[in-house]
Amino acid sequence: MAGLLSFAGMAGCGKTAEPVAEAEEEDEDDRNLSDVIEDEDEPEEVQVEEPAEEPEPEEDEELDMPRSDAYEMFLAGEMDVTVLEDPNDPYAQYMIPAKGTYSYDELIDAILGEYPGKYDVKYTMFTPQLGEEGDDVFVLYLENHDPSFYSWIGFIAYDTDGLNMRFCQEFGYRSFFDLYYDGYVLTGGSNGAGAQDFNCHCVLPDSSLRTLFKSSHLYSSWCGDITWTLDPDMDYELRPTLTYDSGLEMKVLYFGDDDVRFTVSGYSDNKSVKAEEERFIQAIKEMGAVEIDADEYDSLTNVDIDESKLINLSNLSTYDTVEKETEY
Repeated sequence: MAGLLSFAGMAGCGKTAEPVAEAEEEDEDDRNLSDVIEDEDEPEEVQVEEPAEEPEPEEDEELDMPRSDAYEMFLAGEMDVTVLEDPNDPYAQYMIPAKGTYSYDELIDAILGEYPGKYDVKYTMFTPQLGEEGDDVFVLYLENHDPSFYSWIGFIAYDTDGLNMRFCQEFGYRSFFDLYYDGYVLTGGSNGAGAQDFNCHCVLPDSSLRTLFKSSHLYSSWCGDITWTLDPDMDYELRPTLTYDSGLEMKVLYFGDDDVRFTVSGYSDNKSVKAEEERFIQAIKEMGAVEIDADEYDSLTNVDIDESKLINLSNLSTYDTVEKETEY
């Protein structure tokens, strides 16, 4: 993977920023994200006898420097980054660091203030499939020296209004974060003995993240987690539940709070327990969940990920090492 970016294999430590090279263009026959993200329906064409003259389309405002130059300036402390909250993310207000403007050192301090420890600071760059040549997104990665604690990752893009970070996330311990050079992101992990999450996203040129789907594999009493998505305000006593002796297995797809689909992959062998499971299935259907078969589930989650484009974050060269001790 290091061959895709000339700086991905840079050697040595220390805070001397190497030039951030442009990412190579992807092959023309690479799968485009438009295969996964359906375009909005186009309006029907209206025939008129004398169409009005259309105004000249406005040209996109050009950047005053290549994105890679702006990223070098950020690393050198010569340009600040603005952390923005995604209005479509209900958890954006909890992001670390909080929205605001930061220099490189201030950003690091803000992260360490919430997640003390010792980290290697690494970086790389990639061009999302949904972008064009030059739409390179900067990746800042803080790798925790203790694998039992969280690492941190954030995306930065240089726009006409400066450097902006629209996505960042901590991960580790029982969760994973796989980033690919074409902009795909796979996340997930364990939410307990009976709940496994797997989510698919893509990075946009403005450094934001678009979710293609979220999914969960639920087992036994953990199947009740689906009700919190279907109706988060329902009284606890009224929620459909299952006991720990249930053998129900479900795969659930979340395309939004109003679009939840599931397929059942297993029931209990005990007739009375299975009857309770069937009543549970009927109850979540009445709450709005849609049952689909296994083939449809597989089709909806069939995203052609090119594993050869996986970015090995641990193999990136260390740019800086930072540390803050935990305060008790």
